[in-house]
Amino acid sequence: MRTNRTKQRGFTLIELLVVIAIIAILIGMLLPAVQKMRESANHASAANNLRQLGVAAVNYRGANKVFPPDLATALREARFSADGKKDGYQFIPERFSRDEVVVWAEPVPGVTGSMTGLMRIQGSLDPSISFFPTPLADEGRKRMFDSLMAQASQAVSSYYYILPFIEQDSLYRSIMTDFARPSSAISGPVNDYFRRLSGPNGYSFATIFTNVPHGDDGKTRAPNQADHRDGPIFGPILTGFQRALLLGVNNEIWTNLNQNLAISQINFVNPPPPFTFAFAETSVRNHVPSGKAQEFLLGQLKAASDAAARGDQAGKQQAINAFIGELTTHVGINVPAEQAMSILFIVRGL
Repeated sequence: MRTNRTKQRGFTLIELLVVIAIIAILIGMLLPAVQKMRESANHASAANNLRQLGVAAVNYRGANKVFPPDLATALREARFSADGKKDGYQFIPERFSRDEVVVWAEPVPGVTGSMTGLMRIQGSLDPSISFFPTPLADEGRKRMFDSLMAQASQAVSSYYYILPFIEQDSLYRSIMTDFARPSSAISGPVNDYFRRLSGPNGYSFATIFTNVPHGDDGKTRAPNQADHRDGPIFGPILTGFQRALLLGVNNEIWTNLNQNLAISQINFVNPPPPFTFAFAETSVRNHVPSGKAQEFLLGQLKAASDAAARGDQAGKQQAINAFIGELTTHVGINVPAEQAMSILFIVRGL
C-alpha cells in the first residue's frame, strides 16, 4: 500500500547549523530565568529542613533533658544525611550546648541559593528560623551565568569552524540575522524544540534536561525534528550546561524542584542580544594571560563599546577588527584554540 506524504524541502547544512546554534544560545539564555525558580524552591526547602532539624533537637531535649551534643546527633535524630548536605544547602553548626542550639544552612553562593538560613533554639522555646543574604551570592551567580554563555558560545563556534573557510562568514551572518529576525524555516524547528522542552506547567531543569523529545518512530531526530540530550549534537552541550549550573551539589535533588517558569514568561520573539561587551571582557580576562596582549584586547573592547555608545559604527568596527587581528595571532599559542575561537565568535556578534 502506497502512502502519500507531503514533500518537504530539506534543510541545507547552513540552516541546520543555524538552528543548532540558535537553540544552544537560547537554552543558555533560558536557564538563568529557570535558576530563579531553583533558588526559590531551595529556599523553601531550607526553611523546612531547618525547622525539622530544630524539632528533632527539641524532641531530643525532651527525652534527654539536654539538647543534642553535636550536629551529627541532631542530623541523625532528624534522619538527615550524615554529611549535613540537603537540598542544595550545607548545615553548619555554630553552637550546641545544654541550653542552646545554633545552626546555619548555607547554599552554594548564587548557585543553589542567595539566602542563608539560621536556626536558633534557646531554653525550651520553639526553633526560630531567619534568613539573611548570602555573602558573595551575586559574584557566584555571575560566574555561573558567564560559564553558561561560555558553553553556548563554544558550542556555536565549534560548528562555525567545521565549515569550509569560504562558508564561515555565511554561517555567522545567518546566525546573527536569524537570531534577531528568524525566517520561518528557522523559527519553526526552534519553536518546536522549545515547546517539547517544556512540561505541563512550563520550564524547569527537569523538563529541560530530562525530557527527551523523539520522532514518531521513537528515534531521536536531527534538530529540526527534535534531537535532544541523548543525541550526539545536544548531548555535549547540555552536559556542559549541567556542569556550569552545578546541578545536584549539596545533595540537591534538582529533578524534583517543583517550581516552573511559565512559557508566557519567555520571550523567544525578540530576544536580547546573546553576547555583550561585559561578557566579552570577562572571557578575555578568563582565557587570555595577563600581559600586553590582554591589555590591548581589553583596550579594543572598551574602544568598541565607547564607539557603539556614541553611535559610531565605523569606530566600533575598527576596534573590533583590531581585536580580531590581535587575538588571531595568539590562537593555540598563548590562548587555547577552543577558547580563542569562542571569544572571536562572541566579539564578531557584538
